[in-house]
Amino acid sequence: MVDTYHGVSISDPYRWMEQMDSAEFRDWIGKQAGYARQELDTIPGRPALLERLRRLAQATGNVTDLAWGGKHLFYLGLEPGQNTWRLLIRENGNGTPRVLMDPEALNSGGQRMAISEFTPSRDGSMVAIGLAAGGSEKSVLRVLDVNTGKFLDERIDRVYGGSWTVVWLDDGKHFFYVRAPEGERYNKTRVYLHKLGRPLEQDPVVFG
Repeated sequence: MVDTYHGVSISDPYRWMEQMDSAEFRDWIGKQAGYARQELDTIPGRPALLERLRRLAQATGNVTDLAWGGKHLFYLGLEPGQNTWRLLIRENGNGTPRVLMDPEALNSGGQRMAISEFTPSRDGSMVAIGLAAGGSEKSVLRVLDVNTGKFLDERIDRVYGGSWTVVWLDDGKHFFYVRAPEGERYNKTRVYLHKLGRPLEQDPVVFG
């Protein structure tokens, strides 16, 4: 493929790779994966090293993405032997952690659910959670009531992990969020303002 810009010809021999659904690209990816697997399998001591890493990874729990909401501390936790990060809360910032949301409870149809992002409201009464299925970067935004542990009716799709932005207002009833239009991923995203309980189609666009 050759493009001409201001009279200068620019060759792009990798343009075909932009067609990721093409048979040619998939064949190339398959061969690259096979070659990588072949080379990795020849590393001396690799099985023993892998087993050692597995034991170390399961020796203790892990936490990440700590966030305060009011007096409560929210974070993602992964215990030894678990495969899915859960959302936990330490009420008043101390005491025994409590599992607020376990995405495995939502698994269905052979697809595993995972928490992609979360943002607690400023008073800690609500948490906006991005839930993704099957390793997808495309999330559905849900709102969890911290007191009841149940989801509200809100269900906002086309929210992507790479562009996750949720900002709660002080009242704990409104929040801004970023959403992509149908058929897009990161392009042409817009910022909306949502009020809890209001139909999604009534959310005004505030930017984009």
